[in-house]
Amino acid sequence: GTHFVITGLLFACKYRVAVKPVTEQEQRSEVMTSVTTPLCSSLMGRRKKPAACARD
Repeated sequence: GTHFVITGLLFACKYRVAVKPVTEQEQRSEVMTSVTTPLCSSLMGRRKKPAACARD
């Protein structure tokens, strides 16, 4: 399937994301979704090195 990589997000924030076609040939309307990023501290167990977390 299609996927997107969104960079530069902050921890513990909710984002609304709109995806729409780049060309006018695509007649579909934009698609909206929400993304919530985790707390930085919740990622501590998933990495070999602890993340340098600012205050959540």
